[in-house]
Amino acid sequence: RASVVLEYAVADGAPSGQGDSGVTVLASAEALGERRAAAASELDLSTLHLGPGSAVLVNAVAVDARRAASGGDGVRSAPRRLIVIDESEFISQVQRALAEVRQSAIRADAQQAQAQERAREQGPTRNARRAQSQVGDRVREQQEQLEDLANRLERNRLDDERLGQLIEQAQGALSRAEPASA
Repeated sequence: RASVVLEYAVADGAPSGQGDSGVTVLASAEALGERRAAAASELDLSTLHLGPGSAVLVNAVAVDARRAASGGDGVRSAPRRLIVIDESEFISQVQRALAEVRQSAIRADAQQAQAQERAREQGPTRNARRAQSQVGDRVREQQEQLEDLANRLERNRLDDERLGQLIEQAQGALSRAEPASA
């Protein structure tokens, strides 16, 4: 039998008198006879009243019941450090990521044009199929990046209509481009 615990602690940068300097358990799970256990939780940083620059450390602790009975400690994961940023910095990060997707789309479009030209000149060769496949892979990667960005906006509860529209427009353009690269 083993257990897994997710926990967090506010590290440095918390405004004085705010935040929690102790460790708080987010979730736990028991693994009875299983080789794996998973625990999941959502940490709402807004309830901690942290400001930009504050850090929150999140880690997992796994404890084997037999080892704990003999006085052994659990195994602690490397901490994951979450740094609180302000809304304008977050928007800038999303805009930079959108610009990267745009540049990648421009490169994919150029690669698509070259592949189509080669296919017209040489016919449907193995190289032409491979080039088309690479364009399709690039388009799918861009779609995943956009989906990650949309999820990131949602997780961080940022309701920026303009960014949402940009992501939707980019997703639409990539959806139309995918069949062309197949």
